[in-house]
Amino acid sequence: NFVQVLNMKRNEELFRSRPFIHVVMQGCMETHCQNCCNKFQSTPVTCEACGSLYCSDLCRQDDEDHDLECDLLPDLLKFSDQTRFMVKLLRKLDIKKAWDTG
Repeated sequence: NFVQVLNMKRNEELFRSRPFIHVVMQGCMETHCQNCCNKFQSTPVTCEACGSLYCSDLCRQDDEDHDLECDLLPDLLKFSDQTRFMVKLLRKLDIKKAWDTG
């Protein structure tokens, strides 16, 4: 058996990863970035297509999954956060074809 002892310090970051999928809850959409989920510190950047808000142009460009809900967002806001999460997840898993054809 291979055993490795790590000299770690308390609260030391071991790794960093991005979530597979996420949505900002509707109650936080006016105060938190759609990509990094941080609270706005200055005037947010707006997606012209759907109105989503971002903390910066860089954060908007870094949002790889925004296209999964941008075209549907106005309609999706009529539903719960969980429904929006599931639609985004299904689209990311490429079940979009089944969603679009009914």
